[in-house]
Amino acid sequence: MYQTALVNELASGNLHIQRLVTEYAHTVGRHIGNLVNIFNPEAVIIGGEIAKLEQFLAAKLEQTIEEAVHPIIRGSHRE
Repeated sequence: MYQTALVNELASGNLHIQRLVTEYAHTVGRHIGNLVNIFNPEAVIIGGEIAKLEQFLAAKLEQTIEEAVHPIIRGSHRE
């Protein structure tokens, strides 16, 4: 229910909601990057309801994770 409203607001170009989602992606990306630095996992999987926002989150998440992960680890994790 809430997620549909959020997707509709994002799709309609609501700048406030877009900024909020971008900030969310940046924060989550930093946390994921830090966890990658600690645990060096084979993969990171994001599931649940938030995964339905992939089209709005993926680019910023990937960018932020890439920036947060140490260069030695970064080089070992390519798709």
